[in-house]
Amino acid sequence: MSTSSSDSTTQVHAYIEMTSIFALPPHITPRNIFFNQYPTNTSALQTAGILTPSVNVAMEISRIVLLFLFKVAIGALPLAYAQLYFLPESTPSYIREFRWPISYGIALVVYLIDQLVIYPRFRDPYRHLPSAKEHTPGEIIFESPRGKTPLKWMRKYPDADLLRVDGAVGGPTLIPASADALRDLLNTNSYDFEKSWGVRAFLSRALGFGLILSEGAEHKRQRKALTPAFNIRKIRELYGLMWEKTNVLLTELGKQAPGTVDVTDWASRLTLDIIGPTAIGKDFNSLQTEGHPVAKAFEELLEPRLDALILLGAHWVIPEYILRRVPVKVNWDIDRITTFLRKECRQFVVDKHKELLDGKKIADTDILGAIMQTGDFTDDLLVDEMLTFLAAGHETTANALTWVCYLCAHNPHVQEKLRAEIRATIPSASSPITYDILENMPYLNGVCEETLRLYPTVPVTIRESIKDTHVAGVPIFRGTEFILIPFAINRHPRFWGEDADKIVPERWIDTDKDGRQRPNKNGGTSTNFSEITFLHGPRACIGRDFAKAELRCAVAGVLGRFEIKPDTMKEPTITGVITMRAVGGIHLKFKELDGW
Repeated sequence: MSTSSSDSTTQVHAYIEMTSIFALPPHITPRNIFFNQYPTNTSALQTAGILTPSVNVAMEISRIVLLFLFKVAIGALPLAYAQLYFLPESTPSYIREFRWPISYGIALVVYLIDQLVIYPRFRDPYRHLPSAKEHTPGEIIFESPRGKTPLKWMRKYPDADLLRVDGAVGGPTLIPASADALRDLLNTNSYDFEKSWGVRAFLSRALGFGLILSEGAEHKRQRKALTPAFNIRKIRELYGLMWEKTNVLLTELGKQAPGTVDVTDWASRLTLDIIGPTAIGKDFNSLQTEGHPVAKAFEELLEPRLDALILLGAHWVIPEYILRRVPVKVNWDIDRITTFLRKECRQFVVDKHKELLDGKKIADTDILGAIMQTGDFTDDLLVDEMLTFLAAGHETTANALTWVCYLCAHNPHVQEKLRAEIRATIPSASSPITYDILENMPYLNGVCEETLRLYPTVPVTIRESIKDTHVAGVPIFRGTEFILIPFAINRHPRFWGEDADKIVPERWIDTDKDGRQRPNKNGGTSTNFSEITFLHGPRACIGRDFAKAELRCAVAGVLGRFEIKPDTMKEPTITGVITMRAVGGIHLKFKELDGW
């Protein structure tokens, strides 16, 4: 059978990738060896069709074992030969016979002492960085809300570019704390870093390997193919649909007012009803249908629960292919929910194929139809993209809308000023809405931006360097782990001042010489890296403008129609496995107001 030149090249590259897996990096720690935290670039293997799940498991196990045995063996060799030639004749024979096991044991002890004691204190290349020795990365995952402890460190070291946190085992984890560090991580050297494989594997159970979890060349390919579907022109065309669905929400909320409303539930249903028609051309109608199965599945999947948080944290120290086979309820629940969602998304793809074959005209705003027509995606990848769009596309805005309502309830002066602007600009909820109207409401923009700053949907994200590089002038070795913490960066006094924890919509408003107010982009700070809710650079959220458009429509409708007050003065417990959610949801008192 003949092989084309391109196929041969791909296979050669794949072979090189496979053989390089066992190369020893210059910066390796027990965490990297034992716990599957050493990054590898597997894109060539995937492209060649060599890296199947079973092959990947075998490679991971082999690599971990071989790296460990190789390093211990290197240390054992000189010890064994030293015993052979330098032990006195009077040495008992059993010691000579067991010199290899003894040498291996000594080498193992010396290696562990070096890595756990000597390395952190004398050889760690990052030991000069400001350090929080009393804390470990695990605390960042389990604390509530995630990011409050790193924020304390940033206040303690306000001028630091990077902060160092000792790992529970082995090498340190670094936290970027300056605009320069974030710029290098997210923009200048963005493809020098990838999400760790353990975290990617855990999240892929819910999202697949679509745009969010793809890396390297595959991520570039997907992003290039998907970008046209999210351009600003297409988003502007969606304002009518967003406003229509917002009016449905107002009608349903009116049936519960005056009374206490589960804002989290209604916000999620609204955004699912918006993302459905835009992402897949299907209206879930969950606002008017109690308990839509897709809505219920996502709600259950994203609901904060301790066992799921523990499972996520365990991926720091135990390989994913072991964890997913542990017979516990959280694993069964994740498998049950994701199996259902994947089946639904596959049916969406099948239905869209049929529409295309029947010659049905696909709307410009139909994301699934648009990307299918490019021919750049297999059906399996289309399913992954739909999982990504449905989960991320509705959760981001639902989360933000929930916190807008919460902040307005607890800051009545903000709520009153916002409502005054809404009613002065939009005569009534039945008035048509356009991009120009909402984009030119500076206080509405300020409230939305402040909420996204104070309550980022994803409070923590993890990266690992896949090559030697630099961050803020600091040499970074391959295999170094970084934790990016939007919750802390977005509240860092270095950027936002001493009132960084307060909602101040005026940060996002500039006043012209003629007294006209306009929205600004950076909240009055000197850099856009002062706020990383949607990240920046090539890995920035592709749906950022879509999410902000949704949020403006929803906030304008809800706060224009209703007065919102706290149901309780007790602070919500903020947690969540993937996103920042309040345990039990956010419940607020709604009262419908006349005149709009």
